[in-house]
Amino acid sequence: MILLEAMVAGVPIVSTAVGALPEVLGDAGILVPPDDPVAMASAVGRILGSESLRTELIAKGRIRQAKFSWKTTAEQTLAMYRRVARLKK
Repeated sequence: MILLEAMVAGVPIVSTAVGALPEVLGDAGILVPPDDPVAMASAVGRILGSESLRTELIAKGRIRQAKFSWKTTAEQTLAMYRRVARLKK
């Protein structure tokens, strides 16, 4: 997912608040309505104009992306399969 790749690369993120994007991004970026170009431009401007905000979002992104490792995904998927298998008995 592009959001996770951006977090790994240390890029501060502005994203639209649709689908699973808010769940993936968490507090590691700025969410804006999908149909609001003014809000998008404003959020990008905030990031470009504030070194402290950029630093904060980059740090939060690096922490956040670690929650989405392939190992974690595989472990959670296996745990779900095991729960479902127990329910079918």
